Amino acid sequence: MPDVRSMKSDAAPPYRLGTGPAMPADSSVADWLLALDAPEPMKQIGFERCDFKSSFMAELAKHLGVRTQRLYAIVGLPTAGNRKTVTGAPALATLGLLRLLKQVQEQLDDAGDVAIGFDGARWLGQWIEKPCRALGGRLPADLLDTPTGTKLVSRVIGAMQSGVYL
Repeated sequence: MPDVRSMKSDAAPPYRLGTGPAMPADSSVADWLLALDAPEPMKQIGFERCDFKSSFMAELAKHLGVRTQRLYAIVGLPTAGNRKTVTGAPALATLGLLRLLKQVQEQLDDAGDVAIGFDGARWLGQWIEKPCRALGGRLPADLLDTPTGTKLVSRVIGAMQSGVYL
């Protein structure tokens, strides 16, 4: 399985920026994961104001191994319909999901040779669809439509790496 950093798409630009910093027009999931390293708060605020195009959502769903319709539900949209962009709170939830994917990739990088060939994106896509005891038996996916829920899921993923039982 490909490493998320090597993924590239020829799809249309995945987002529309309002007042945020510009990213290349051909940005892919992998481009976003690299861009999320930016420590500057103003850049992060710009990312939080982004809208994501439906083509980007389809690419993200493919990498996670979930149906696009399910991804829309995870980020707080009941149906994709003829939607061309994801805006507002669902776009912020999409960014949160990208940050979780980045977290998983960083944990795999830290694991070194043990993680070679492990598809972190697919693992995340499968894991968020399974009940989690640390989240009171809830599906992690059901919490990702809010920043607080995303933080809780991130904490559980972090605990997995360190072996802490929650």
